[in-house]
Amino acid sequence: FHPDLALECVALRGIASQLRFAIILPVVLGLLGLLGAMCYKRNLRTGWLLSLPWLLQLLFLVCPIISSLAFRTFDCQEFESGRRYLRVDYNVECDSDEYKRTELPLAWTAIVLYPIGVPVMFGGLLTSARHAIKTEKPTALSKALTFLHREYTPRNYWWELFEMAKKLFLVGFAALIQPGSLGQLVIAFLVVSVAMLFTGAYKPYRRLSDSQFAFTFNFALLIYFFFCLVCKISTLSEAIEHILPKDLKEQLYINTANIGILTCIVLLIAIVLVLLEASRQLLEASKLPTIKVKATQDLPCLILGRNDKWHIFLSHVWGTGQDQCATIKRQLILLVPGISVFLDVDDLEAIDALEDYIDSTAVIMFFVSKGYFSSKNCMREVHATMSRSKPLVLMHDAVRGGAPLETIKADECPPELLNPIFDNRMVVPWHRIKDFQLQSLKLLVQQMLLGCPFYVKHGMKEILLYIPGELPLRKLELPAGTRLLVSTNNKGASAFASAILAKYPSLELLSSVSVDICQLERTNEGVKWKTLLATSVEDATQEAAHAKGHGMPRGPIPTAMLLYLNYDTFVDDEELAVEVRQARNIGLPLLIMHENDPEANGCDFSRFFTTTPQDLIIAGIFDTLAVACYPEPCMRDVSIAMAALHLGAKDASSSAYSRLANMRTSTRASRSTTSRSTTTQAHRAAADYSCRESDI
Repeated sequence: FHPDLALECVALRGIASQLRFAIILPVVLGLLGLLGAMCYKRNLRTGWLLSLPWLLQLLFLVCPIISSLAFRTFDCQEFESGRRYLRVDYNVECDSDEYKRTELPLAWTAIVLYPIGVPVMFGGLLTSARHAIKTEKPTALSKALTFLHREYTPRNYWWELFEMAKKLFLVGFAALIQPGSLGQLVIAFLVVSVAMLFTGAYKPYRRLSDSQFAFTFNFALLIYFFFCLVCKISTLSEAIEHILPKDLKEQLYINTANIGILTCIVLLIAIVLVLLEASRQLLEASKLPTIKVKATQDLPCLILGRNDKWHIFLSHVWGTGQDQCATIKRQLILLVPGISVFLDVDDLEAIDALEDYIDSTAVIMFFVSKGYFSSKNCMREVHATMSRSKPLVLMHDAVRGGAPLETIKADECPPELLNPIFDNRMVVPWHRIKDFQLQSLKLLVQQMLLGCPFYVKHGMKEILLYIPGELPLRKLELPAGTRLLVSTNNKGASAFASAILAKYPSLELLSSVSVDICQLERTNEGVKWKTLLATSVEDATQEAAHAKGHGMPRGPIPTAMLLYLNYDTFVDDEELAVEVRQARNIGLPLLIMHENDPEANGCDFSRFFTTTPQDLIIAGIFDTLAVACYPEPCMRDVSIAMAALHLGAKDASSSAYSRLANMRTSTRASRSTTSRSTTTQAHRAAADYSCRESDI
């Protein structure tokens, strides 16, 4: 893009006219934008903050163009007659009074306003918002300045000023330093060297790959100026070679063609190495447990309202919720980059300002545990939340929350708040086991986003999230010949086994009706069918008839047995205990699943220490960790995947066949994606728009 061509298109052919137009146009556009924002918001400060992001982008775009035009006003060419003319406009003589009276003042005005004034303005704004940026507690001003600092780490929020200074020096101020001389190239070489050194030392970008690309770009500039220096020295040596002795002439000889080729090779190698490293980092980053939106395959947009400082407020009582909420905040910061979480031990400065903190937060989370509704400060937070109609998320820890949720609702929650808080509102369960905890946090973030201003503004009723590498998304493959024995005496086991089979079709289910576990024995070669030991033809006939009656013509042998624990397990059912004893005697692995869903006859694990036969408890049946089964669909998927891992499943990507199968699955998924409903397309459009939206 050449500014002269663009300005000539609007009939501005003289350098003076072009300078006037370039100086005035951004000012006029900025004032119009500010006036429009003020009229829209009917407030000077609010209008200024509304127009500021647009104004920053405008100045960022026009500053290099105007700076280049202004500095070229000083570039004069001298002819044989001794008269000098502007290279940008040969109609202007550099020694004329008109030039000194018109073009020079305009050029200096442009330089003061743009190459100098714009960075000073940016620096002043960033300095005013530095505390909010460095502590990552956004204010209205820091959010308006997001364009200037969002790509950089909080510690290096000022880096855009450094980049602007470097660019303006190389394209502007450097043109005034001994134009065309060797010294000019040396100074530019030194400036780029310092820039490269600073980039490597500070690593200013949030993403390491961006810092590496910036370092490579500076290295490329350094190589460019090095080659310019070589060419300049070669040109100067050729100009004086006729007066140099032969040996000195040989020492000063430079083959610029070879140097150019070598320079290109070095630069290409550097770029390739950086691209490879960046690809490796992107691959590793894709595997990090970061919550992303399915529709966009990207991080959720966390734009807050203009009066909000935090995305979520963790309201809890210290006695039964402090440890859990500290973990929640720590994990949310890791899983959702850019999220701001209010936790009293970290952010509370004045207990009298609890209501103000509620006002400054987009979504409130009640961690419902024993004593929560008995706490004076917790009730202040509850009343402030309900009176302000703040978006609300509920969470409960069934293990260390002090009491069951229903008990807390019945005994502690004030009756007038019971329906407003709990009716038609999901209670997110909190878990400590890693894979289940990720699902709890994903549900929490999902509920939080639905209450954030942006998603509310765009009418988002559902946000599907995922975590790269989470257990339900792993492509697991069971070993060939995996057979799971399911006892008909184990109530509920068949239904759960069918759920595993639906996820892993290669699994073979064997019923205790067709496989009598008592006819299996342990040998040196593993579990085998017992040998028929008959003392007569009559006995052999009877044993064969017995085997046939049990449907066992020496059929497949199970590799594991499912033990599904629920309220009825081992209750008045000695046959299941016999089968479990036999499985342990012959060394058949037990897949123990513990049902927690009350609607599926789930119960607390402590019950099994009273219902399970004591000989099995003493023998260590529960030394094997039981896999929990929770009612939420995402938790259920984790339980099924964990069951597959217990059965020996491995990542399917390890085999070529599985990779081909995954490709086919991906193809089918992509075809399915194209036929999604318009609702999903609307979600994608809104999510894409969110990254550009700054006004809530």
